[in-house]
Amino acid sequence: MYRLTYLLLLISMPTLGQINKDFASYDKVTYELYEKQDWDELIIKGKEALKDKYDFFYLRTRLGIAYYEKENYARAINHLEKALLFNDSDPAVLEYLYFAYIFSDRYQEACRLYYKNYQIFRAKTLSVRPKVLD
Repeated sequence: MYRLTYLLLLISMPTLGQINKDFASYDKVTYELYEKQDWDELIIKGKEALKDKYDFFYLRTRLGIAYYEKENYARAINHLEKALLFNDSDPAVLEYLYFAYIFSDRYQEACRLYYKNYQIFRAKTLSVRPKVLD
């Protein structure tokens, strides 16, 4: 009897440490990693979520910010643009995307984004006018 209980305990142990692979768990874990600013782990979990076919606004936003913070602006742009497909007027995403364009020397895209969303940028008091137009 003791051996059977021990065997059942050993078999069940690997499942105890696993997280569920559903929307709620990916949202929770990526939010916690975002709060801790653990960009590397956030990128790993975010890629895992996308591989498992979970794609949502906050996941793309968090991935975009993680890549931005790691100064990988090309990947940040990719995720932030996809975040805008979910919500095209989020001020934080627009601002991160704007600066990712600037730091990637993609000034035309930055100008287009700025003037297309001028009211949002103005309300957010983003006073960094694109230099290309000066």
